[in-house]
Amino acid sequence: MQTLECFALGLLFSLQVLAQDAGVTVWAVFGFNVHGDSTPAVLSETKTLTPFGARNLYNVGSNFRARYIIGGSVKAQNTWVQDLNQNKLDPEQVRIYSTSEQFNEASALAFMQGLYPPTGDEDQSYTYLDDTYILSNGTIVGSPLNDYQYPRIYASSLADPGSIFVAGQADCDKHQELEQEYQASSEFQRIDSENAQFYSDMYDLALEGVMSEVSVGYARAADVYEYLEYNYLHNESLMTALSSHDLQRARVLANQYKYTTNGNVTVSSNDDNDRVRAIAGRTLSRLILQSLLMNIETEGSASKMTLVFGGVEPIVAFAGLSQLASTMNSQFYGMPVLGSSMILELFSMSPTSSDVYPKPSDLYVRLLFRNSSSSHEGFTQYPLFGYGPSQIDLPFNEFAAALGEFMLPSTKAWCDTCNSSPMFCLGAANLGKKHSKNHLSLAGAGAIGAAVTLAVVLATMGIAWLCGMGLYRRRKSPGLGGFKGDRKMASDQDVSFANPSNGAFQKVTPGGGAKVKSHERTGSWEMRNKDRLGDHVSQLDDEREDDISGITEPVKCHQIV
Repeated sequence: MQTLECFALGLLFSLQVLAQDAGVTVWAVFGFNVHGDSTPAVLSETKTLTPFGARNLYNVGSNFRARYIIGGSVKAQNTWVQDLNQNKLDPEQVRIYSTSEQFNEASALAFMQGLYPPTGDEDQSYTYLDDTYILSNGTIVGSPLNDYQYPRIYASSLADPGSIFVAGQADCDKHQELEQEYQASSEFQRIDSENAQFYSDMYDLALEGVMSEVSVGYARAADVYEYLEYNYLHNESLMTALSSHDLQRARVLANQYKYTTNGNVTVSSNDDNDRVRAIAGRTLSRLILQSLLMNIETEGSASKMTLVFGGVEPIVAFAGLSQLASTMNSQFYGMPVLGSSMILELFSMSPTSSDVYPKPSDLYVRLLFRNSSSSHEGFTQYPLFGYGPSQIDLPFNEFAAALGEFMLPSTKAWCDTCNSSPMFCLGAANLGKKHSKNHLSLAGAGAIGAAVTLAVVLATMGIAWLCGMGLYRRRKSPGLGGFKGDRKMASDQDVSFANPSNGAFQKVTPGGGAKVKSHERTGSWEMRNKDRLGDHVSQLDDEREDDISGITEPVKCHQIV
């Protein structure tokens, strides 16, 4: 009965989305995507994305392309992102984040193959052409693999402050402490005891020689399920021996453990501890707000699409914080499946023919969820913050205010909340309150993590100079971007381009004498939209002054000649 009700509710939301799409303009999209099928973490070799997982993420990227670049398979839908390039990937329009783990970064690459496929074909004809394809002798040269497009991915290790956006729980000491407290609780002991025989059977069936017998239990529910799921898919003998009922039971237990340790914000009487459990959602919320604000600040020219690739914890945590789990428990209690996507759309209630960027007061946000990697799965909308189906589209200002209730505003706040001591936290602690306009910006201050590491050699600077070594710091830049040479970055707020936003598209064959359109831009970078955004952008401006982020290149040594 519950399944039928959930199906009917999901169908209702889908129909509402379909009806509303015809009268909206989508300006920006934020998508968190769970990585694809990967080798189990309990194995001795490095966890990597499988070909099957890559294929699934390619399908997910193709679905995003159909909805947000082509405009959807239904003619009545206006789901494309306004002025998002259709064929040529622009790294200023599409920003991609992941951890440095292979299965996450490779998932991002596979997804992007579907979102922006190669622009050429086997006979070396190209859909897109600009002056970078042309050599001085007139030869046209495309990229390998039929003009494959190479995305820029901000892949952060745990030593990089950018990692907290994608996996805020991973190196959080307080989060691990609370997980250990849960394992000592009476509830945990009861569940572990009730399922001891089940885990013993699973050890005998599949895990002997893979995990120690004493470690196979409810505390490792997620690892056990991941191994069983992987082998049920890839190992014929285990697929035959393991019943679907046992696999489902392993998933239910993994769901319960992940939700309790990451998404249950009412598990105790201590609100602070409960919010630390959902730390991954609190750091993800900051990236969500920053990305949407960047689109608003630049009147739609930057951050048109922000894509994040990681594990299940941020979605579980965000669902708990935004009350998705309390209202839609069949979808959000526990782990989303591999390849699933949680999407937030920034849109206005106007026809897509409108080229005028709306006022913030005329912008709305809605959440959609695809709990599948199937190419046939649709985008289903769910209400946020405890609202019912009648209020599924939230005014942007209301959405931003709701995020502000639980969002961690800075890297220093994460360090303090987690009581953690990665190297970048030392830099965050030293920043303190801003005291001059010369502070590093959110992006530029990403160098501080590396700078702190280099501080131990400052006493030997004289020797370094004698050896011909010097230090230089890249130019600082505001916002989420950086600035290199004459390239326009996301923070260059009002740069306009004389070229059409989608580039010069034509079918070109080598030697065909194609007319090449040169790069050109006009305008200044002086326009600001802060007055229109009020407290939301001023708060983030303060954070950009004093914060640390790992999305730009760190301080480097270079040779002095």
